[in-house]
Amino acid sequence: MFTPIAEGVAIKVVKTGRETESGIRLPDSDKELAETPVGNVIAVGPEVKQVKVGDQVIVHPSTPLYRMRFRSIECFLLTEDKIMAIVDKEHHV
Repeated sequence: MFTPIAEGVAIKVVKTGRETESGIRLPDSDKELAETPVGNVIAVGPEVKQVKVGDQVIVHPSTPLYRMRFRSIECFLLTEDKIMAIVDKEHHV
């Protein structure tokens, strides 16, 4: 695997939020909500304090997600401060 530096977090996006949990499609007029990414944390840097590997997180919609591929793993890199919330395990997507 790999370890991001400083406060870097690697996530695998599982849902972009264009559909609610019950399957309702969100209208394009609610663009900010519709583009809120949800992802599983797969690696964290040594300065990360609040999230850990295995957490599912909601990322701020305006965050640039840097796509990377390491061997067969495709993920996105961001800094911990761009994460808005940790999803409770019983509500994982």
